Parts: sequence; structure tokens; C-alpha cells
Amino acid sequence: MVEGDLKKRFFSTISVVGLFCCLCSFFPAEGLLTGDPYRVYSDLLRFTFSGGNYKQFIVASRTISQCDLPANIFDEFKTLRPETMEDFTNKNQNAIVLEDRFAADLNVKLITGDQSSAVFSSRENQAWKTFFNLYPDSQGISGFSQVGFNKDKTQALVCVESKSDRHSGMGFIVLLEWNNDSWLFILAIPLWDCDTDETIATWSAYRGNS
Repeated sequence: MVEGDLKKRFFSTISVVGLFCCLCSFFPAEGLLTGDPYRVYSDLLRFTFSGGNYKQFIVASRTISQCDLPANIFDEFKTLRPETMEDFTNKNQNAIVLEDRFAADLNVKLITGDQSSAVFSSRENQAWKTFFNLYPDSQGISGFSQVGFNKDKTQALVCVESKSDRHSGMGFIVLLEWNNDSWLFILAIPLWDCDTDETIATWSAYRGNS
């Protein structure tokens, strides 16, 4: 379980920037180029769940296509470039199906909408027990939007969602910068959390056609 982990990690973004650089250098995303979105996804999985000793990572097979971004996003992300935002907006008009192209050292399993719906058709508390029986030693379910890049692939913008039980889950919009040999985590803005939105049907990465 990762209850509370997401809030603690993302709300302490400034203090963990150095840690993130070390993690990315220590666990290189071998075979993934700078501008490959799967490099961004892989680095984010490592960073977000670095302390959990998870043996597998479960990721929604369809990308998040509707991120409710704050109107003042350029005020929050001072270094966000208009071209990055434009690329992000254009790519995320529709969802796509992810491929098994995550970093080779990560044990990532993609879960389809049909598979998650089958698990969560029962009461949610019981459903999570069923889920962790099917996917032991996992972080829960994470979801990603498509990644928006600037033209030279040195800045990335992505929505990230993760949930591990009824009361543990959050969604963020995350800004990253490329720094020599790793993606540097700059800042994340929370978009939702389970304290205010506990309905699993509203969590976009769970639902929809696979």
C-alpha cells in the first residue's frame, strides 16, 4: 500500500529534487532516448515509488486524455514553455493505448479497462483485496497522459494518477526538465485526491475501452 506516500512525495518537491537526480543516475533508463515518453514514465515510476520495494508496477493501458488543468498553470510553472503546453494539449485530445516499452529493469504490467472493470465491479474495499491478490507486491494502479515536449526535448509535461485503495490516491500535472543524463523533477500541481473524490468511476485511468 502507498497510503499517504503520494501527498508526502509531491508536496515536498523542492527538497527531493537532488534525490531524484541521484535516483535517475543510479537507475538509468537503458535503451530509452531523451525524448521517448517511456523514459519519462519510467523515471516517474522510480521516483514516486522509490521507497516501496515493489516487485511490479501496474499501469493503465490507456492514457489519460482529460486532465483538468489549472487556469493559472503558467503562473504555477514559471518555466513552462508555450510550445510544451501546446504539444501536451494537442497530444491529449484523445487517449492512446500504451505499449510495453518501459525501462527493461522495471517490471511493468499494463492493465486494460476491461480487466480493471472486472476487478472493481464489486464493492471497492473488497475489490482492492482482489486486486492485490492478482497483483501482489505492486503499487496499485498508475496512469499517465501522453507527454508534451518542447521542440528540443528538454522539457516535459505529463499528467500522473495513482491509486492503491479507496482513501489513497492522487492526480498531478508534473513538469520535468532534462539535465545532462536524467529528467529532473521540477514541480507537481495536485489535480485531485481521494479526500475529496473517492468515487472510483471518476478516476479516468480505470474506465473506458481498453
